[in-house]
Amino acid sequence: MADNRNMKSVKGTKAAKKPVRKVKPMTLKQFKVIAEFVEKASGIQMPREKIALMESRLQSRLTNLGFDNYDAYIKFAFSSNRGKQDELVHIMDAMTTNMTFFFREMEQFEILSNQVLPEILQQKRVIRIWSAGCSTGEEPYSIAMTMEEYMRKNNINFSYEIIATDISTHVLSVGAYAVYPMKEVADVSIKLKRNYLLRGRDAAGNEFVRIKPEVRRRVKFKYLNFMNKRYDIEKNFDIIFCRNVIIYYSKQTRQEVLSRLCSHLLKGRYLFLSQSESIVGMDLPLEGQAAFSVYRRI
Repeated sequence: MADNRNMKSVKGTKAAKKPVRKVKPMTLKQFKVIAEFVEKASGIQMPREKIALMESRLQSRLTNLGFDNYDAYIKFAFSSNRGKQDELVHIMDAMTTNMTFFFREMEQFEILSNQVLPEILQQKRVIRIWSAGCSTGEEPYSIAMTMEEYMRKNNINFSYEIIATDISTHVLSVGAYAVYPMKEVADVSIKLKRNYLLRGRDAAGNEFVRIKPEVRRRVKFKYLNFMNKRYDIEKNFDIIFCRNVIIYYSKQTRQEVLSRLCSHLLKGRYLFLSQSESIVGMDLPLEGQAAFSVYRRI
């Protein structure tokens, strides 16, 4: 399981330190400008109670760019050609929540292995899966490991493809690189670590793991914004995971996004939501299949 390659360290030449200017506190008016952009672009609601969160996530960005107030930063981001081309992406990366871990809500992976896969494999040998809102890749790689383990356990071969999408370009690059601190796999079983992870150590001596190539190549990462009226992605998926995403949307936006997801799901196939998310009161072609937020398209 050893990987003898060290991660590359970035070395820079010494330069004179510039004095750091203190950023003036964000006003409610400035917060609303950015919050409205974030909600329109991503669907993520930003109530005024999140002003401290926004300020903490953007402050270092202002410092790096040399701004000491949010008015100047907003003018740069929303009015200048460079800002509209580059900075709006940084705002979205900063404001999207990307907390995740391997095999989150383990009960759903057990349902995938014990119920969903046996049913689908009675009908076909090519399975298409979409990890929608994949964050840094732990979810799609957990799905891939579940698929691989199913083949090992049942001595069966089949083909599968996982498309992993997110609105944050930063997390997509992390997922594609597939390197994680050792602490992130502390709760992953020894068997899975041995079968699907490579160990390594960076230049500072910190241990990390990397997903093995045969698992990495099963997952394709792609940018996708749920607010688009049409999704630039194939249809006819057998399984869609969209967990801990719609919780940040208004009820109307949740309805619209889930309707579009269902249009990409084959009839009779499965949608996995987070156990903290509900479709109660929504007009969707879905019926519950388990106590753990697993739904079938009807």
